[in-house]
Amino acid sequence: MTAEDYEVFLKGETRRCVERQEALGLDVLVHGEFERNDMVEHFGDQLAGFAVTENGWVQSYGSRCVKPPVLFGDVARPAAMTVAWWTFAQALTTRPMKGMPEASRSKMEVQADFARVGYPNEIGPEVYDIHSPRVPSRDEMLALLDRARQVLPEMRVWVNPDCGLKTRGWPEVETALANMVEAARMARRRFNGAARG
Repeated sequence: MTAEDYEVFLKGETRRCVERQEALGLDVLVHGEFERNDMVEHFGDQLAGFAVTENGWVQSYGSRCVKPPVLFGDVARPAAMTVAWWTFAQALTTRPMKGMPEASRSKMEVQADFARVGYPNEIGPEVYDIHSPRVPSRDEMLALLDRARQVLPEMRVWVNPDCGLKTRGWPEVETALANMVEAARMARRRFNGAARG
């Protein structure tokens, strides 16, 4: 496959990802990260001062392996790293397109740290771990939102999946996202319309 053919494929996957999220009723979408080989390697590959090996594989999670970049010099960002794909994805929808958040496994512990230091902005607590094949229920996600509500004002809470969607099959992703949408709707009713996602 040529680089041009691969880019066409990636754009098609991104388009399908956007369409599926819209069909499920998400308010704010993610582009799925189909262009990324791995979160760390993807960025290390684009930064000066890092080298990526051909065969330096290590286990990341489950059966997935990655090639962590090797730091060898001063780090610099010679060009924008995510703008082109985000711009492409945003052009596919009238709904907001956001960057990806990586903290669902912490069970909202990081939210308390944000509150402790007086972080003033809105926060999206991730309620769905896309690194696991397990599909969380609506009630599990709502319980995580309840924990976030204990340390954050409702008007600053967004409801997110964790990281990119490409690591799972669409049947489980769609079920999990449908549960997430319903948990957000329940949270809105419970929290007087404050939670968004």
